[in-house]
Amino acid sequence: DSELDAGLERLLRSAALRGARVGVVVEELESGRRLLAHAPDSALVPASNQKLLIASAALAHWGPAHRFETPVLVSGEIVDGVIEGPLWIVGQGDPSLVSESLWKLAEEVRLRGVREIRGGIAIDASRFEGPYFHPDWQPVSSRAYYAPTSAWSANYSSFRIDVGPGARVGEPAQVRLAPALPYFRTLADAPTLRGGGKLGLEVDVLPDGTGESVRVTGSVSADREPETF
Repeated sequence: DSELDAGLERLLRSAALRGARVGVVVEELESGRRLLAHAPDSALVPASNQKLLIASAALAHWGPAHRFETPVLVSGEIVDGVIEGPLWIVGQGDPSLVSESLWKLAEEVRLRGVREIRGGIAIDASRFEGPYFHPDWQPVSSRAYYAPTSAWSANYSSFRIDVGPGARVGEPAQVRLAPALPYFRTLADAPTLRGGGKLGLEVDVLPDGTGESVRVTGSVSADREPETF
C-alpha cells in the first residue's frame, strides 16, 4: 500500500530517529501477510521493545486482574505468639513489592498473633532458575535496567546512595545507603576538598556472590550539598 509506505517513510525521517538504526515489520496476525517492512533482516538489540512481547504474553496467560502472591510460612508452631523456627517468605516474582508493601506484610503477620520470631526471617527465592544477570550484559553497571532477575525483589531491585562531604577538608566523602544492609560494601575513595571535582560511582557484584560493592571516586567540595544516586 503506497499510503502506508509513505507514512512509514515520514516516520523514519523524524528528528527523533536521526542517527538511529531502525528495523520495522508490520504483519497481519491472522493471515501473516506483510504490510510494511524496512530493513527487516537487520540484526538489532530488541531492548525495551521486548517489554511489549512480555506484557502481551503475561496478559494472555494471566489476564489483567492477576495478582502475584507472596506466601508467608512458619517452620513449627506458634506458641503464645512466639515462632521458634524461621519465618519463611516465599518469593513468587511479584514485581510490585516496595517498602510500603513490606510494612503491610509485617502487619498481616502481627495481626495473626505473632509477637516474636526467634528463628529469624528466611527468604526463598528459588522459584526462578538461571543467572541473575544476562551473560551478555557484563560488566554490570549502576543503570536501573541492569537490575537482577529474582523471584524476590524489593523496591524494584534499586537502592539509594547519598554522597556528601566529610566533616573536614581532607577527610573521605560520606556515603550513606538506603536500605543500610551488610549486603552493600561501601568505599569512599573521594577526598573532601575546598573546590571539589567530578564524582564517580562504581557498582559491582562481589565475586563470591554475597553482595555488591559501592565505590565512590573523584572528589567532593567541602560546601557541596549531598548528591543522591
